[in-house]
Amino acid sequence: MHGGMKRKLTLRRCYFIYSVLALSLAGAGCTGPEDTEATQPVITVGERVVTVRQYNEALKRLLPEDTTDTNSPELAALKNELVSQFIEEELLLNEAEKSGVDATPAEVSAEVDKIKKDSGDDAFKDAIVDRYGDVKTWEKEIKRKLVVRKTVERSIGRGVDASGAASDESAQRYYREHIAEFTSPSQVSARM
Repeated sequence: MHGGMKRKLTLRRCYFIYSVLALSLAGAGCTGPEDTEATQPVITVGERVVTVRQYNEALKRLLPEDTTDTNSPELAALKNELVSQFIEEELLLNEAEKSGVDATPAEVSAEVDKIKKDSGDDAFKDAIVDRYGDVKTWEKEIKRKLVVRKTVERSIGRGVDASGAASDESAQRYYREHIAEFTSPSQVSARM
């Protein structure tokens, strides 16, 4: 073989190897349906994202195991309610983050112990693993719910006296700040 021909074969071989390598690396980065579920957003509230997987797992926990009718009006209503719940929770978690509200490990542990005490141990653990996959995932959800509850309690607690009743001043201030919620245009008119 002469030098020019040998060089072309070597270049072709290098190009072929490079192409195979590039395609195999590109294929390694491809995501399957499960990977997409883990990252694909289904709900976005500000910077917070609820992924398809999180939504599907929450829906699965709410549904009875023997659910077969996936087009029922009840299921559609449940899905809408779940979306509303996620949006409300994400808004509250945003507020918690802004105001520094968090649940300490001790608070989470106390809540977990309380739930375990009320539920029994063996059947309880089986149910948690069945619904959440593992206890750690369930504990993260408990922490999330605690932060939401603390944020709501903190918001409600403003302008409330020791007995839990709203003071006249805070009620009047709320009314003035939200007057549009308490007024509506005339909906019916009649002439005589």
